[in-house]
Amino acid sequence: MQTVSEVRSSSSRQPAAGGQHFKGMPMRLSRDARMYRQVARMVQQLPAVRYQRINTVRQKLRSGQYEIDSGHLVELILEAAQDTRSNYRAAA
Repeated sequence: MQTVSEVRSSSSRQPAAGGQHFKGMPMRLSRDARMYRQVARMVQQLPAVRYQRINTVRQKLRSGQYEIDSGHLVELILEAAQDTRSNYRAAA
């Protein structure tokens, strides 16, 4: 799998006309469009690890086996609040 920087460098070497056609008409894709398309393909190839994690948590919740680390949860909430406050101040 390519990294984003590899995608950038390879897309900058590609010619403007990528041999693409739409309804029989030739079209040109910008460098950004080609990079976006390539990154989208990379994302589609990522494993569904997150779905596996969600299903595991869902099963534990249903069975009553899911344990919440309240200390860790508080840390995450405070961290998110600080990030939100920082972003708000930066925007003002």
